[in-house]
Amino acid sequence: MTRAVPPGVALRRQRPAVFIDKDGTLVENVPYNVDPARLRFTPGALEGLALLALGGFELVMVSNQPGLAMGRFSSGAFERLRRALVQRVFDEAGVVLSGVYACPHAPDAAGRPVCACRKPMPGLLHEAALDHGLDLGRSWMVGDILDDVEAGRRAGCRSVLLDVGNETVWETGPLREPDVVAGDLLGAARVIVADRLVGEGEGRCGGPSPRPFPQRGEGGIPGRRDGEGRCGGPSPQPSPQRGEGGIPDRRDGEGRCGGPSPRPSPQRGEGGIPDRELLALLPLPLGEGRGEGQPKHTSTPELTAAQGSPP
Repeated sequence: MTRAVPPGVALRRQRPAVFIDKDGTLVENVPYNVDPARLRFTPGALEGLALLALGGFELVMVSNQPGLAMGRFSSGAFERLRRALVQRVFDEAGVVLSGVYACPHAPDAAGRPVCACRKPMPGLLHEAALDHGLDLGRSWMVGDILDDVEAGRRAGCRSVLLDVGNETVWETGPLREPDVVAGDLLGAARVIVADRLVGEGEGRCGGPSPRPFPQRGEGGIPGRRDGEGRCGGPSPQPSPQRGEGGIPDRRDGEGRCGGPSPRPSPQRGEGGIPDRELLALLPLPLGEGRGEGQPKHTSTPELTAAQGSPP
């Protein structure tokens, strides 16, 4: 059962995060796959994770996994996949995921969520924010379908849609209009990190963006929906961290992924990453013309976090 963030409650550390969908965003979508040998990262995924970590963001994977409720695979098999995925992210990108949250529930006959944790509901993001002390207003959700976009915006985050052909339904609405459209996770990371550098002034990392983001096209963005459903809800075991003798799991209370990230945000003058090193990884100098997926000056309505079950 997920927990909504109480209005006005100050979270522990107030750090920004990027919530990342699993299937079709971080790894190639293989329906109901729990075989670690079949995991394939999407183009630009590892580079995008590394850039986001360098930019000082907590990284949290959120995924719908209806195959658990449907009996397609066991929780033990999914846990083995989770461990393998977290280990590969560490080995190949040098990045530690702060948390992995998965919703084990299936939708109803019409495809609507029957719980508060299945995207497009924001329960997974609320759970992670409470566990890790995240500032949802300075955070982002990145996914390949509009349910991901809606989950992020319901939680009060900004959202990036990866326009990779996985959205097929195109059910549009005010909460299903992405703030940014990108071609892959690396493209999304470049926009997110550039926005953070600009947002605090004088090129420092951190702080909210001074400007909202546009929607692509009028009335939504055509494409296709995966239909497999992805997984959400708290992970039965937390993500690993660097340590002696390997990368041991850490727990925070009742089996949720928790604990502070082993990688703090880079800070100027405190042994962190100089701004110029981050800027060197971005596609264009700040202030120059921007192409697809880059921010423009428009207005975006203020969002509030939805609580409880879907209407």
